[in-house]
Amino acid sequence: MEQSLKVGNSPAILFYPPFLPLPERPITWFRDQMVARCRGSSYERRHCVRPLSIAARRISMKRLFDVVLGLALAPVAVIACLAAAIPIAIEAKASPLFFQTRLGLRERPFRLLKLRTMHVATPSVASHEVSANSILATGRLLRRLKIDELPQIWNVLNGSMSFVGPRPGLPSQAELIEARRKQGVFDLVPGITGVAQIRGIDMSTPEKLALVDKSYDRPWSLAQDLRILWATATGAGSGDAASAPDGR
Repeated sequence: MEQSLKVGNSPAILFYPPFLPLPERPITWFRDQMVARCRGSSYERRHCVRPLSIAARRISMKRLFDVVLGLALAPVAVIACLAAAIPIAIEAKASPLFFQTRLGLRERPFRLLKLRTMHVATPSVASHEVSANSILATGRLLRRLKIDELPQIWNVLNGSMSFVGPRPGLPSQAELIEARRKQGVFDLVPGITGVAQIRGIDMSTPEKLALVDKSYDRPWSLAQDLRILWATATGAGSGDAASAPDGR
């Protein structure tokens, strides 16, 4: 006997042995057997593919957008980074690439990649805590043009970041971490730019930053991401946090 039913919105076909008595309620029986067989098993991953929820589809679309845009920008980013690497290496007398541990999705640490814009001896702290004197002459131009962020396209392509999302903080920023935990910000993939950046809000005000970061936690919209990216590219926001003479 062949019995067809739906699990969620997906049609499923089960074959009931003809030599067994038919259950009193076949549809209910078949559904229960399907759920019991699939739940929490490797069979579920291989065969019981349920339709993606609307939220899951949006997450998948956001990831697709990141990958397509990242691959499109990668050649230009590589050329720009190579051009910038030479003056950085000459001035800093160190590698032009800078790696820093940041906290990403669900507070998992990852290595963020940037072009070096500060002297090697600069402590690993948030930008608003760094003296403007720590910034290289080349670094000032790179930060103004946001070229120093281009290597993070690699972070986008490997899935540790997105183009748009909350800026990832340092593991040492306890106040910011706690504020983001309260707001559920760590449920979002961190981004190269975000709502707070185009509004000129930096990490010196962690509670305010966490609230603004949380405002991005809504159904994903391509139009919204494009608006944020365009605003970032055209210079929205208050500029570099490490710009005041006293570094605050």
